[in-house]
Amino acid sequence: MTRSESLVVRCSALSSHGETGSPRESGDEFTSAHLESVAALSDEMYRLVRRIRRASEYIATDEVGTLERAAYVILAHLVTDGSQRITALAEAVHSDVSTLSRQAALLVDLGLVERHRDPEDGRAWLLSPSERGISVFRSNRRRRAAHFARVLRDWDDASIEMLESLLSQANTAFETYRTHHRD
Repeated sequence: MTRSESLVVRCSALSSHGETGSPRESGDEFTSAHLESVAALSDEMYRLVRRIRRASEYIATDEVGTLERAAYVILAHLVTDGSQRITALAEAVHSDVSTLSRQAALLVDLGLVERHRDPEDGRAWLLSPSERGISVFRSNRRRRAAHFARVLRDWDDASIEMLESLLSQANTAFETYRTHHRD
């Protein structure tokens, strides 16, 4: 069995687990087998995050030189989620308002983000991606996808789609948990 076939089998078992019942023994107590599986998953997720962080400490952009990852995250949120007040954006990227303000000012100076008055509250400001910012984001997304395609060249489409689906479920679970259980 190839590595990608093994992944599909394991992912299929994981995704069907929810249909067959909870891994809980009672209340919030989990079986030791379940906790060991989650610990192994956690180890692999942290390994992946470390590798991605090392590879993308700085996001290289053709149009603006080098952009720090934190600033790029702000740009990505604005492109994908639309105009936002700085307080909402800080919450979305899990940053404090003063740090986000400095990063946003850099993005404005680079012409990637525009600042304009909130039409619903003229005292507040909204941040929006500029046309140039949208172009830089799309260019980086294409390069990132090409990089991942090279890394995963031996994977079949079904394995990639299964991993994407499971990562999406995991991200939703983390976001939902964070919303209901503030750190």
